[in-house]
Amino acid sequence: MYRTLGQKPPEELFIAVRPPAQPQGAPGRVRPTLDGRATPEEWQGAAYLADLDGTTMQTPDDLIRGVALGFDEQNVYLRVDLRDGVRARDLVGQGYRLHVYATTPREEGGAAFPEGAEVSLGFPLQQRITLDLDQVREGQGVLVRFAYREGAWVMASSPADLAGRRAWVDEVVEMRIPYTTLKAEAGDTLRLAVVLERGVGCSTPPPTGLPWP
Repeated sequence: MYRTLGQKPPEELFIAVRPPAQPQGAPGRVRPTLDGRATPEEWQGAAYLADLDGTTMQTPDDLIRGVALGFDEQNVYLRVDLRDGVRARDLVGQGYRLHVYATTPREEGGAAFPEGAEVSLGFPLQQRITLDLDQVREGQGVLVRFAYREGAWVMASSPADLAGRRAWVDEVVEMRIPYTTLKAEAGDTLRLAVVLERGVGCSTPPPTGLPWP
């Protein structure tokens, strides 16, 4: 109907109905030592979502095995596990970027698809927290926030929380994202999805998504 009237259809019409995946457990308080190493006991209390699609499909590009999510009084913590035999540090310098797509509380609109892909994640993508693995130095990287504005992703990072939004890359990727980066306050509800892509404009592998209650 929009096209018949010579108008551009709203992006939200292209968002597929996709209920949030159900993780093992509920996100709880964690205090991990952030060093990029897989230490399960440090993540006790976190929720864990295995990438069942990746386990089933076993495609060479599908590297995410699962995602752990926890929090404390100021931050959200994510641990991204890769499939057996793949270490996160081996992806440095290979053109990979790791994105955390999220909704933004109290905002409308958003992108229908991740950047460079046409795979709906099931919710409007209003902000993106990105780790460029090619910019990782001595096992650490800075997370950059982008916001979706008028059909484009624009950098929207604040220098106020620069020290807080960090990633550690070794066997796995561990990320610390302040609530201020996510524009979230107590009582807010967010939806998150983790996407690993290689090369700007390339199609992304099937995404791993994790609901945030």
